[in-house]
Amino acid sequence: MLYKRNETMTFSYRLIVALFAVVLLIVACGGQQVAENAPETTVVPEAGVPEAEAPESETAEETLEEEVSETTTGEAADDEAAASAESFPLTIEDGAGRELTFEEPPQRVVCLFTDCTYALFDLGLQPIAVPEWFVGDPSRSLTETPGGMSNIEIIPVTDNIPSLEVIASLQPDLVIANEEAAVALEGIAPAFVTYSINSLEEMYTNLRRYAQLFDREAEAEAAIAAFQDRFNVYAAKVPSDPTVMNFAGIDPNDLSGGEVFVRTTNSPDCQLLNRVVRCPYEDPVADSSLWSFSTNVEYVLEQDPDVLLIPVQGRPLEEVRQELESDPLWRELSAIQNDRLILTDIDLGASGLADAAFLLDTVIPLIFPEVFPDGPLTDEEVQEILVEQ
Repeated sequence: MLYKRNETMTFSYRLIVALFAVVLLIVACGGQQVAENAPETTVVPEAGVPEAEAPESETAEETLEEEVSETTTGEAADDEAAASAESFPLTIEDGAGRELTFEEPPQRVVCLFTDCTYALFDLGLQPIAVPEWFVGDPSRSLTETPGGMSNIEIIPVTDNIPSLEVIASLQPDLVIANEEAAVALEGIAPAFVTYSINSLEEMYTNLRRYAQLFDREAEAEAAIAAFQDRFNVYAAKVPSDPTVMNFAGIDPNDLSGGEVFVRTTNSPDCQLLNRVVRCPYEDPVADSSLWSFSTNVEYVLEQDPDVLLIPVQGRPLEEVRQELESDPLWRELSAIQNDRLILTDIDLGASGLADAAFLLDTVIPLIFPEVFPDGPLTDEEVQEILVEQ
């Protein structure tokens, strides 16, 4: 998440070469016909309505019978269908400022970036495919969702380039990608350039934009309200604002001399934590917009944060904990001495609302066990606390 999370993948000349190879292969094999000038086209090809939502064909007699015996439930359904019909065709601006027109909500969507996948999950949807780099570090908010990622196709990646041949074979209605990828996808599938997310407000805005595209405005507002309630309760109940050094990772095989990667205030997860506690660290060398920077344990000692939040992969957490607590440098830290060392086996992020809620549910009760002795708050507890307030 969020996501790691700071993908800066460059689609270079190799990708363009790969594109032409795929196009030639598709044409040679008599496969899907390649559309002309896809990035310049503003109308996305029509996508099929999901079977569960597809209106049944009606005869004139059936329509008349329904009008005569229409119930309140039927009226509500008709109102909803009418509202959806009024929303489309929809013209919407993507992250590159291009105006694209959709005849109806896309159904077969490929996400090349995690932000897209998290947004779809927040809306109760799923992409049909994601690149394999996402599978190596998905948030538990996704893997623990009923159905999880079991129905999602995994796109092979070679030299940081997702397989264009596989994407073409999936025949997606839409591919959500960055701007370079959108150019490379010309002639293969309609592309929508992802939005930039650097704050909670932008996350809300991003979700509402996608909600328009997928005709899921009600789901977006429900997800935003539920998250805001949870956030408000946590923020109101914490008794102090300790400094949290949020790590992107450490070298678990060289704790004293290896690199450590610290999240900056630019990262969505630090921006979220900064609203409840403090995650104030900036790159001490460069004035950049990166989400993390490389440093060493000596820098950590200089800052001496109250809480250490460290993702560890590839080794048992308790084994790494014991080594950190016995290391002559790390054990000088206040967080180690005060039992405020939080280790996780995944990279906590805030790429979507479910992802951000999972971050709060994981971190806040561990920082304040005296306030949250039973661990993360349930949805029922959140509502009970809000009523009491």
